[in-house]
Amino acid sequence: MVYRQSNKFEQPSSEAVQDVLGVFATRAGLAREGKVDNSGRPKNPLQLAVTLRTLNKYGGYDARVPMPVQNFLGATLGWLAERLGYKAVYPQYVNER
Repeated sequence: MVYRQSNKFEQPSSEAVQDVLGVFATRAGLAREGKVDNSGRPKNPLQLAVTLRTLNKYGGYDARVPMPVQNFLGATLGWLAERLGYKAVYPQYVNER
């Protein structure tokens, strides 16, 4: 996986770093289980929405999807996905060795 991101935070945020790295560790874990498409996005729309919601929270966006679409999906479907128990970061993928 190749990922490049730059952020300019007004204050350092360890929570943002942990969440963003956790999202990509989770996506890598989902990929090993065959749960992402050829472009690396989660196949499950609810998983994709909750992932977008977390990345958008810190100003991260998928370059292939218009930002307003991602904001809408994160705010609506992402919110619903969280309520249904989906997570952008799953500890079992982050803590793998």
